[in-house]
Parts: sequence; C-alpha cells; structure tokens
Amino acid sequence: MANIGSQVSTGAKLILSINNYQVAYANNVTYTINHNVQPVEVMGEEIVIEHAELGITVEFTASMFRVSQKAAISLGLMPKLSAFLTQPELVATIYDKVQDKTIMVITGLKCTSRAGTAGARDVANETLTFVGRRSYDEEGQ
Repeated sequence: MANIGSQVSTGAKLILSINNYQVAYANNVTYTINHNVQPVEVMGEEIVIEHAELGITVEFTASMFRVSQKAAISLGLMPKLSAFLTQPELVATIYDKVQDKTIMVITGLKCTSRAGTAGARDVANETLTFVGRRSYDEEGQ
C-alpha cells in the first residue's frame, strides 16, 4: 500500500481567506456552529416532552500576528467607526492546500470585536471575533 500521508487537517496544510484575501499571518481559527433548541416543558409532566428547534448561530474567530499596515481595518475585516452601520458581510474560507479542497465556508460574517496582545519578548497578536449566518463544510450546503 502506498503512503498517502496524513488525512488529518493541520495548520501547516490550511489557508484562511476572508473575502478571497488570504490572511497570510493567521495563526489560529475557531468556529462554533450552535443548533439552538428550547426545552418544551408542560405542567403535569416530569420530563421535557420535546426540544424545539429555534435556529442556528455561527461564531468565528481568527487570530493573526499583528503586522504594520495590515491590521483589521486596513484589510477590510473590521469597518471604520464611520462605516459601522453599513459594514458589508464577509465570507471566510478554510482551504486544505494538500488535499486541494475547501473544508469550511462561513458566510454572512460581521466582525463584532477585536482584541490584541503584545509582550516585551513576544510577537504582537490580534484576535477578531465574528458572527455569521451560515456555515458549510465538505458536505456542502
């Protein structure tokens, strides 16, 4: 049997793009897809009789090394304060360059926060948090 290499997705194999712009200094991404359900409890019953589906929420964070002139606002990842009310929705794509396929797409993204760290003997880092409307993996929509 031929050695085809690891099938596991690793950071060295992945490329993060937001609005078709490769985030070259990205060092971490996190996504959460929540299926929101509400327990239906009725009088006279000791147990929940149903879990009613309410909707799906999508959260996404991207951390990157802080590079001068390539911060969140200059890259279009977060709007200037003057454009806050008219900010466009973004699309994030996680692409596996070894397997030559897209493994995750998150659409309808809007940046909700930006946080950073910089230590005396450390690399400056910035983390952006987004909310999204939809997510897709290799299985499609």
